[in-house]
Amino acid sequence: MISPSTAVLLYHHVDPHDAIKPEVFDWQLKYLQQHGYSVVSLDELVQGMKGERDLPKKSVVITFDDGFLNTWVYAYPILKKYQFKATLFMITGLAGNPSTPPRFNLEDVLKRKCQEKDLYRRGHIFHPSLSERACDPDRELPDFLTWKELKIMEASGIIDVQSHSRWHSSVYRNEKIVEFHIPAFINRKWPIEGDCRLGTPLYQRGSAMATRKYLGDPLLAETLIQYVHRHGGEDFFKGKRKADIDKALMEVVRAYKACHKVEGCYEEESSWQKRVKTELLESKQDIEKHLNKTCRYLAWPWGEYNDTALAIAREVGYEATVTTQRGANVPGGDVMRIKRVKIWKPGRLAFVLGLLIHTHAAFARIYARLYGQL
Repeated sequence: MISPSTAVLLYHHVDPHDAIKPEVFDWQLKYLQQHGYSVVSLDELVQGMKGERDLPKKSVVITFDDGFLNTWVYAYPILKKYQFKATLFMITGLAGNPSTPPRFNLEDVLKRKCQEKDLYRRGHIFHPSLSERACDPDRELPDFLTWKELKIMEASGIIDVQSHSRWHSSVYRNEKIVEFHIPAFINRKWPIEGDCRLGTPLYQRGSAMATRKYLGDPLLAETLIQYVHRHGGEDFFKGKRKADIDKALMEVVRAYKACHKVEGCYEEESSWQKRVKTELLESKQDIEKHLNKTCRYLAWPWGEYNDTALAIAREVGYEATVTTQRGANVPGGDVMRIKRVKIWKPGRLAFVLGLLIHTHAAFARIYARLYGQL
């Protein structure tokens, strides 16, 4: 007999403009209800993995990452319809001002307080940089939840708000240049910190929670910036394919390396550890302050972490963390490395097979091996 595993589902968006539309999400929850699945809380899963309680054989945990507004507008009312609990991992630094009134959601449509056309729909997501947010911490972010919306959902017992770090930021992880700063990058979903002048080299990136920051050679950056400036600034990019821009600027990099030693460096290990500890602690404190609860769980940004980051998370008080790795969640398993399966395609067969695989430990482990995650 195959041992059971708890499937932890990972969502980001439920939105008419996304693959997981409200009607798709409704069908998925209805399928869980009609086919004998038990939706349990993250608390219950952690207790089950620690051997403190027994879980049903077909157990499922529902989670949402980031804290996008469409969680309040569409997902939360549908979860309430089925009385299914979910955990929302919030990027706390992006939560809106607590004095802002809640935006309309599907419940307001049913109560005839608004029409469906009045509801938020996902467009181009605006995510401020850390420096922009520091300069204007109370600025309303149209795509993210407010503390008032979070408080209402938490109080309902349907949503359990936990940490997804404070900023969900990335840093350069090594000296490999992958592209260059072009005009189209000004409004990127995940902004780039530091020098954003046109032509600046952009290196391979990783989560700030798992990566020591690489500091590129400032003279190389200035050489590229001045090259773009001499060739017309923004006009240099007009009418060119990105591949041709990258090729031209990589020639400048090669010429520089032929005459100079690249002077990039990495931040000190102690500096990185202090940065991780500060951010994880502040995110935890944000939730505890605004929602009057103990924040016990963390979802790693982009699923990236290492042993040192795990130790820091334990040190500041996180009792369990979730990843983006596939695999089995079973009694005796590591609650600091809870496995999740991404739900990002609308196909019904994929959803049904995903549940079948991830509620059976052996199937889940085999599937993870096929994807090189065990």
